Formats: sequence, C-alpha cells, structure tokens
Amino acid sequence: MEATPVAPGEDERGAIELLRSVFPRDPSLLRYEDEYPLAFAPRNRAFRRVVRAGGRVVSHAAALPARQKAGAIEMPVGFIGSVATAPDHRGRGAAAAAVRACEEALADEAGAVLAMLWSSEAAFYEKQGYFPAGTEIRVTLPADLDPEARLDAEPLAERDLEAVREIHAREESLTHREAEDERRLFAIYGTRAFVSRRGGRAVAYAVVGRGADFPDHVHEWGGSDEDAARLIGGVAGLHRGRSLTVLVPAFREAVASRLARLGGAREVHPLGLAKCLRPGTLAALVNRMWRETGISFRAESSEECGVEVVRGDGGRLRLSTAAFVRAVVGPAGRPLPGLPVPFFVWGMDSI
Repeated sequence: MEATPVAPGEDERGAIELLRSVFPRDPSLLRYEDEYPLAFAPRNRAFRRVVRAGGRVVSHAAALPARQKAGAIEMPVGFIGSVATAPDHRGRGAAAAAVRACEEALADEAGAVLAMLWSSEAAFYEKQGYFPAGTEIRVTLPADLDPEARLDAEPLAERDLEAVREIHAREESLTHREAEDERRLFAIYGTRAFVSRRGGRAVAYAVVGRGADFPDHVHEWGGSDEDAARLIGGVAGLHRGRSLTVLVPAFREAVASRLARLGGAREVHPLGLAKCLRPGTLAALVNRMWRETGISFRAESSEECGVEVVRGDGGRLRLSTAAFVRAVVGPAGRPLPGLPVPFFVWGMDSI
C-alpha cells in the first residue's frame, strides 16, 4: 500500500473524519485536531501520511519533528501518533505503510535520529522495529493524601509563562519549544496547570491532563526538588477523592523519593517505544560526547552488525542497534561510560 502526504482539502477532511470515528471526542468540548495543535498545524502537514482506498482515507499517521536535549547531547528526534485505520481495512498493512512513510519523512527531511511513540498496541509496533526504551518513574499519590502535605496551588496565569519557560529550560532533558507553541500547548482543553509563587514569581509548576490524554496524571512539572514536590502535593490535595499519578524522569529521582514519603506508590516503566532511524548519526553524537569528556571509547555503526563499541585498549563490544539505543537513553543493559544520558519526553510534547 502507498502512503502519501496529507493534502489540504479532501485528504485533510478524510483524515480528521477517520480519527474522530476511531478516537471519539465530545465535539462540544474539543475538536480532535485542537488536541494536538503542533502535529496538526498546517506547517506540519508534510510530516503526516494517509492511505487511500475506494476514494476515501482509510489510514492515517502523524509525525512531529523536534529537537531533543539529552544531557550533553542534542539530537533531532520525531514523535509519531494519531495512527488510525478504518475497521474494514485493518490487517492489510495500511497502518504499517503510513507509519513507515512518516519515519522516512522524519529521517530524510528532518534528520531525525530516533522516532518515539506511545501506544497500547506494543505487539504491532514491535513488528515495525520499535522496542521499549527510556525510563519513566510513576508515583501514584493516594486519594486520601495527608492534609498536612497539601499546599495551596494557584492556577497558571499568563504572567507566569516566562518563569515557567525558564524553569523548564533548566531540566537536563527536554524537547525544545518555541514560546508561541508553548502557549498553544497550555491552551489545550482539559489542561490544568498550577504554579507556586515566591515573591510574586512562579518557582514551580505542574500540569494535569491534556485534552483526552493523561487524566489524573501530572505529566509535566518543574522547579527545585523541594518546590516541585510540595506543589505536586498541593495539586494532589486539590484532586480530592481520586488518586493522582505523577510521571517522573529518572534524573529527577529525588522528587520521586519525596513523593513516596507522602504515601505515593512507585513503579518504574519504559518511557515509550523507540526506533533508531539513523544509527550512524546516533553513534557520531555519542562519539562527540566521549571525545569532549575525555572518554577513549568509539562507536562504529554498520547495517550488518548494528553498533560496535571500541574501547581504548582495542577491545570490542558488539551491540544490536536496539541495545545501543537503550545504552544511550536507558535502561542500560550493558553499561557504557558516560551513558545513559538523561533522556525524557515530557507529557506536553507527546503526540
């Protein structure tokens, strides 16, 4: 099956109708395309693909190119989502064709090193070359959180956005955003953002929900360990009668520990599903980091054998491409010096 770029007009209308039928939304509250304003912006149409049959759109996938900060490494990445196929065309390769075409666009037009996605259909994506990668700590705070742990959390105001951007920029890993894009993300229906202020300026923030995604989840937050944990505790206090799950990157372990002391139950999961689109580029980025930090290792990529890591003494370690990616972004099965780097995709950036 052939997947083609989404064209304005009939393709766009057909894609949205398909997505609304597969992922129903209450149209009085939210249009599907408003939930993902960056992925469905006209400027991103070149990174979306459809499969047509019988004069209609029968499958769709969206990709969103981005630039990811991962500790000392800056890498182009791509996120894939909104994958849907009409029920009468499932099992025929339409979704696989749409996803594959999105990957090609990300690699060829945006130079993306990794593609990442989030889906409950792991078996389908594993057949397309995806594998679990990255680390996410989930801490679930109880519905009956100790009232002493509560802090008055104030709703995010327009005047807080500059401080929130500064707080977010201090994270060891993040997806770079333009200021206007960030405003559009915070404006998505169902997104509840809170801040704590000191001297009238936001020192921590936390975001619950986003459209139909992340119900009862704090999926993005920032601030010092103490300020962030206290604010999240306050948000949980406002979330009366329902437990609240907080998504925490491994490099913010101290916040997870503070939340556990409030009574939170902790679990560790993969961050998402990943596929390496440019193994040679990823190896080059790691090699640059090793050179700059004085580590005498070298990674060599080849289509035949995945990635070979050459030690300073000449010894070699052969890794599959998936194993090398996990060594870089976690969880590391075979530890390598300086790795894994801090790597996390915050909830506001997933599609």
